[in-house]
Amino acid sequence: MSKKEFILKLFKSAGALLTADSAGLILSVVFSIILGRLYGKEFFGVYSLSFVMATMLRTITESGYDLRIPRETAENHENVYNLIEEAQLVKNSIWLISFVPFAVFGYLSIGGFDYIILLIYVIPLSMGSTYKSVLRGLGRMGIIAKIDAGLNMMMYAILITLLYFGKPEMFSIFIFFPCIEILKSIMFWNYLEKSTGISIPLYIRNWRFALSTASLIKIRKSFKSQLPLISVNFLSVWQFRSAMLAVGWAGTKSILGEYSAAQRFITFLRIIPGAILNTLLPEFSSRKQGEGDFRLLLSVLISLLIGLAVSLILTLLAEPFMMLTFRFESAIPVLRILSWSFIPVMISLTLESYLLANKRENSIIPSMIISSSLILVAALIIVPVYGATGAAFVYTGGEFILMILYAVFTAKIKPRQQNR
Repeated sequence: MSKKEFILKLFKSAGALLTADSAGLILSVVFSIILGRLYGKEFFGVYSLSFVMATMLRTITESGYDLRIPRETAENHENVYNLIEEAQLVKNSIWLISFVPFAVFGYLSIGGFDYIILLIYVIPLSMGSTYKSVLRGLGRMGIIAKIDAGLNMMMYAILITLLYFGKPEMFSIFIFFPCIEILKSIMFWNYLEKSTGISIPLYIRNWRFALSTASLIKIRKSFKSQLPLISVNFLSVWQFRSAMLAVGWAGTKSILGEYSAAQRFITFLRIIPGAILNTLLPEFSSRKQGEGDFRLLLSVLISLLIGLAVSLILTLLAEPFMMLTFRFESAIPVLRILSWSFIPVMISLTLESYLLANKRENSIIPSMIISSSLILVAALIIVPVYGATGAAFVYTGGEFILMILYAVFTAKIKPRQQNR
C-alpha cells in the first residue's frame, strides 16, 4: 500500500466513525448545555460524575475485548463465533460480580441511587460493543456509523424535547440510555448475521451469565488472560477522568460543574483520536513487512497537525464557546488550559494503537500508571487551593508525560520485532 492510499484509507475509515460519533455527541453536547442551563452547576456535576462511574464499570466489564476482537478478527475471521460467545459470557459475569461494589461506591460519591440505571445500561452497551468490535475488525465502519448515528440522534432529540416541555428527574433521563443500547445491539447483531457471511451466536445466547462453578473457573481463566487489555482500558478511563474524580473528592459541586463543562468540549473532540485509534489498530495489526514505519510516521504527523489546529482554535474561541453554551464564565480559563491537552492526546492514541498492534501492553500499562497517578495525587493537593483551573493544569501536564513515555517505548520497537 502506497503512502497516498494509506492516508486516503485512514481518513475514509476514521471519517465514517467520526460521522457516527459526532452526530450523537453533538446532540449529547446540546443536551448537556440545556441540562446545565436549566438545572445549574451542581446538578450538571452530579450528572457528569454518574456517567464517569458507569464508564469505569463498563471499562472493567469490557475486559479488553474491544481491543482484542478487532485485532484477532483482522488476522483471522474463522474464530469469530467462539470469540463473541466467550467475550459476552465473560463480560456479563464480570458485570454481575462488579455491580454491588460500584453501586455502593456510586452512592458514597454521588449521594443517591438514581445512577443505578446507568450500571444496568452497561450490559446492552457491552453487547453492542462486542458486535461493533467484530465489524471494526472487518473494516465495516460505514454500518457502525449508520446505526450509531441514527439511534443516537433519535434518543437525544427525544430527551431535548422532554427538557423543553418539562423538567424530568435524573432517573427519568437515565432510563433512555439502556433502552437505546438494546436497540443498537439487536441491529448490529442482525447485520452481522445476515450481511457478513460469518457464523455468529444467536442474540439471546449473549445474555447468559456464568453461574456454575465450572463456568466461573473458565471466566477466571479468561479474565486472567485478558488482564493486560483490561488494564489498558481501565487506565485509559482513569487517565482521562482522574482529575475530575479528584475535583469531586477535594472540591465543591460548583467546582465540579465548572470542570465538567470545560471537559465536555474535550470529551467531544476526543472522538477524533478515538476514531483514528479504532482505524489504525486493525491496520497496524494486519500490515505487511516493512509497512509499519511509514504508516506510523504519517499517522503521528497527521495527529500532530490536527491536535495543534484544534488546540489553537479552542484556545482562541474558549470564551464565546463557553458563554454561548453553558454560560459558566468561571469555566473559560479551565477550557483554555484543557484545550492544549488535545495535542498529546492525539499523538498518544496514535502511538497506543501501534503499541497495541505489537502486543506491547507491558509498555502501555506502566506509562499510564505513572501519568494517571501523578494527575490524581497532584490534583488532590492543588484542587482545594486553585479549584478547577489547577485540575486543568495537572491533567494537561499528565497527558504530555504520557505522550513522552509512549514515544520512548515506541522508539524501542525495531523493525525485526514487529508482528507480521
